[in-house]
Amino acid sequence: MGMYPRVIITKKEIVERKHPWLFSQAVKPLDEIHEGDRVVVLDQSRQPIAMGHYHNGTIRVKVFHWGKPIEINEEFWFEKLKKSFRKRLLLGIPSHTNAFRIVHGEADLFPGLTMDYYNGVVSIGVYSEGMWSELSLIVSAIKRLLKEDVKAIYARKHTGKTVISQLLDGNAENPIICEEHSIKFLVDWKHGQKTGHFLDQRDNRLLVRKYAKGKVLDLFSYSGGFSLNALAGKAKSITLVDSSERALELAKENIRLNFPDANVELIKADVFDFLNETNERWDTIICDPPAFTKHVRTLPQAVRAYTKLNKNVLLKLSKDGYLFTFSCSQVVVPELFRKILFWASQQAQKNTLIVKYMHQSMDHPESVFHPEGLYLKGIFAVID
Repeated sequence: MGMYPRVIITKKEIVERKHPWLFSQAVKPLDEIHEGDRVVVLDQSRQPIAMGHYHNGTIRVKVFHWGKPIEINEEFWFEKLKKSFRKRLLLGIPSHTNAFRIVHGEADLFPGLTMDYYNGVVSIGVYSEGMWSELSLIVSAIKRLLKEDVKAIYARKHTGKTVISQLLDGNAENPIICEEHSIKFLVDWKHGQKTGHFLDQRDNRLLVRKYAKGKVLDLFSYSGGFSLNALAGKAKSITLVDSSERALELAKENIRLNFPDANVELIKADVFDFLNETNERWDTIICDPPAFTKHVRTLPQAVRAYTKLNKNVLLKLSKDGYLFTFSCSQVVVPELFRKILFWASQQAQKNTLIVKYMHQSMDHPESVFHPEGLYLKGIFAVID
């Protein structure tokens, strides 16, 4: 459509890959374009093939529509949102929970946007100026789709050094009580990490419920999602370690909501310091750290940190102990994460038997055209 500025793809293979990110070396602007503008993408024959948002960084265009140019209005976003929501319904995801992901960024062709539903609250994470500029249309689409099932719509913009938070519509109590596989938990959708909760670990929390045993250590515990599931299973006692006072307060409330008589210890500490200072051993350790790197340039330092962490964790496991260890760093690919556990096992002199690989839950799908979407890696291992 003539109303939008244009960019042209300079490399033929880019068209065939259908990757939603068009990098600066692969596209050339044909018109005056500003940060966050909608653009029409032309192939080498100057035929329109896609539409996206323009950005000044290494990723120059984030594609939200493949095909000929169309009008971008509330109807456009409503149809995309309805399609994304329907995928989750077909997978039966809301049947055991009232907290799930509706939109997972590039996989749903909403590049730079995630959207989570928490028992009536829609919490949106925005990671591009382009998507931030679309929010008024997207909010209208959400209200049209969910109707009375949405009480509040909240957004956080993560495109600069500071996070901008904004209540876009309605209101609701905060934190709000949600439920997942019969466990109640509080979600701080205004101040919590990401959109308020780590929904991507839902399936892995169930695995912990099934296998975690005996004396359990939950590192980087946040609000206690793994601990709650361990207590619902065969755990006899739980130690939660996190550096955030607020996270531990939420965890304490969540445990009170579900297992008020449980044998639980909450420790505010840096996890690396805690592991260095303790002489205790545990039957099960869950290690779910924040991303140690988001960029390839800092990957070597992150690999060293992950290796050191996992080595120290292995040294704190009892014989026949269970390890659930994770990385959410996108640039740490699955094979590299396996090597990290290999190096950690070498250094700790432990025979580590991998019994299962883990990834994000099904409402966080990975597009085959966007392998970067597989960001969460986990390994369930038995220590011989």
